[in-house]
Amino acid sequence: MKNIFFIICLLSCMVFTLLASAQDYDENQIPPGMELIEVGTTRLVVPEDAEVREEAGVIVVESIDKYVARNIAAIKTQVLTIETHQQELDEQIEQLKKIVDEMQKDETFLKEQQ
Repeated sequence: MKNIFFIICLLSCMVFTLLASAQDYDENQIPPGMELIEVGTTRLVVPEDAEVREEAGVIVVESIDKYVARNIAAIKTQVLTIETHQQELDEQIEQLKKIVDEMQKDETFLKEQQ
């Protein structure tokens, strides 16, 4: 019983230390890819766009595997959109090349006629 009480006290001290250190962050001290958010009266440094919620008085930050999976899915969607747009641009470039070739042929023909 004493061991459990000791462990609980130790864990709560660690949590409060982490929260206090997060509250001391200045805007210039936040690492790249991280952001400082406020949940109630608590300030936390979390990955940008991480989902943070409060459940029964406990602040829960999205787990790293869910965060990474969600961001990879978003990146895949963006890449597909970019690839589709690139294909459309490639088709337009080919059409423009054909038009330029036809115009050059017509210009050559007109020069020969003169």
